[in-house]
Amino acid sequence: MSKKQVYPKAHRRWRRTPQSMIGCGNYEAGKGVDVAGTCAMFCVSTKGIIPELSKKGNNLIFNSGSLPDTYFYWGTIRTGGLALRWFKDNVCHKANDAVYYNDLNDRAAQVPVGSNGVLFLPYLTGGQDINNKKCGCFLGLTLDDDQSVMWRSVLESIGFDYMEICDLYRSAGVDLQRLTVAEGGSRSSLWNQIKSDMLDAEVVRYKNAGGAVVTNCIFAAYAVKDVPEIIPELSKILQIDQSYQPRAENTKLYRDLLNLQRKLIDVDMAPAFATLWNMKKILPQKQN
Repeated sequence: MSKKQVYPKAHRRWRRTPQSMIGCGNYEAGKGVDVAGTCAMFCVSTKGIIPELSKKGNNLIFNSGSLPDTYFYWGTIRTGGLALRWFKDNVCHKANDAVYYNDLNDRAAQVPVGSNGVLFLPYLTGGQDINNKKCGCFLGLTLDDDQSVMWRSVLESIGFDYMEICDLYRSAGVDLQRLTVAEGGSRSSLWNQIKSDMLDAEVVRYKNAGGAVVTNCIFAAYAVKDVPEIIPELSKILQIDQSYQPRAENTKLYRDLLNLQRKLIDVDMAPAFATLWNMKKILPQKQN
């Protein structure tokens, strides 16, 4: 049996994740990392197993770190970067324009917190379980809204999912004060600031967050005694590019919006999702 068969894709991610976390400076309890890729990962360092976080249904994975006494939990935001790419490629028709993200961010930065009351539900791949009938949609649109409003709404909608995982961490006693952002989503200063406001935490972007590759190189150098210690070598690489501080008025507003959003999704929208599901069932099937 080949190694590829022994270690399927999910397992390979589990083996990479400890190195990636260390390469993002996440080797002290209470620090978090947001790997803002297609399927975003939201990780936090702990001092060991936390029973509250390990409960069934929390959808969190526990890992031991590659350094002594390092541990962390991580959860996924399934529609993270996927929703952003969908909006740029399918809604804006800019699939071949990678820098169009910058244009969207610049314009959305002028839109007030809360996106003029426009709410995007990011369930483009369904809900969190196979029986959930949720689907993606925009709510609250008027003739005054445009791409920039919709784009900010997409960013904020994903941020609400981050808030729920962050609330789970904090309710279990994890004092999350700082979040490192990595991967493509970290290049958006607007989104970094939104996350800082929503999570009420400092958000840091490094100039060259090493991730797993650079970390593996340092571990190899340590193994052959080319470097005496690992963390000091990492510290030379991890230089802050930009930091974002939470703004109290925005943090409060996002908290109020989250409470209303949860009621809307879990209570008010449940019958609508069921009806939409039934409507799709009677429509002609899409031909491949």
